[in-house]
Amino acid sequence: AVQWRNTMGISKNAVVIGGSSQTMMYASVLGNPNLSWAQCLNYNVGVDATMWNGLLGVEFDVFYKYEYDKLATVTGAYAPSRGGYYFSSANVNKTDYKGFDVTLTHYNHINKFNYGAKLIWSYAYGRWLKYVGDSDNAPEYQRLTGKQIGSKYGFIANGLFQSEEVIANSATVKGYKALPGYIKYVDRNGDGIITAAQDQGYVGKSATTKHTGSLNIFGNWKGFEFDLLFSHGGNSPTFLVENSWTPDHTNAEFPRLEITGPSNNNGYSSTFWYRNGNYMRLKTAQIGYNFPKKWLNPAGIEGLRLYVEGYNLLTFSGLTKYNIDPESPAVNNGYYPQQRTYTLGVKLTF
Repeated sequence: AVQWRNTMGISKNAVVIGGSSQTMMYASVLGNPNLSWAQCLNYNVGVDATMWNGLLGVEFDVFYKYEYDKLATVTGAYAPSRGGYYFSSANVNKTDYKGFDVTLTHYNHINKFNYGAKLIWSYAYGRWLKYVGDSDNAPEYQRLTGKQIGSKYGFIANGLFQSEEVIANSATVKGYKALPGYIKYVDRNGDGIITAAQDQGYVGKSATTKHTGSLNIFGNWKGFEFDLLFSHGGNSPTFLVENSWTPDHTNAEFPRLEITGPSNNNGYSSTFWYRNGNYMRLKTAQIGYNFPKKWLNPAGIEGLRLYVEGYNLLTFSGLTKYNIDPESPAVNNGYYPQQRTYTLGVKLTF
């Protein structure tokens, strides 16, 4: 754990001195005395403005963050001929983050109807400027440098095999038999076979969305009031199974299903399983009524409010057809879906 100091090892009967074997003590892991904290530079510019008596409010911030000298394991950067005699960690990785946050507000009234809206939108993107785990001999698609932080790694899918003839004229996963209905992968290095070592690479965006936002609309009129909150985001779910390939249904969305099969062809991470996880959700909606105080004061009541509230009422997403919640996309191990709830409330103040 203390990476700046040497770790000593003991090996019995490792050397012969004076005709008898002796125990040897040696530096098993070299510590790096030059290790330091990671460094970063932050830049931020913002503008706040309110115009036309609240008809338009703007808050806008742009940021850039540069991180360098980040701690990384560097054992893979040395040749085996070094015999393991090198530092295991060093301050070498570099990343940066950029994005913006914007908030727009609007407040107005029409006679006794008061209303407003608030839009919040954020964008953030992080990438690797230097990733020491990249091999100098690896093709560009297997290098993380320059790509988004959290990028997905796997094969590129090219549909499904539809016949034995197509299989015979295509690259398949080495060591496994392919069948019609299996996922067909792109032979990225062109050697005629599909292998993880040569054909997998960074193929997908990070599951962390770059865009998030919300829209709040509210208003009141003669004691009645309403409040709506929409939220937006995105994720990248992975494994989905339905509408699978069969000999009678070759235009299927998913590969053939098998209890036991001749290979794990369809189980590899690939672009075949990625879906657009963007969504817009009506997160909360509330309608209420505040009774006039002149009705309540004779009874010694300070305030009385009735309201109805709903949670997770509507969701607009391409994932809903799979019965997947876009805010909980990791469906391979199952998940507990978010519930749609309704609340009837009374607030009484004395």
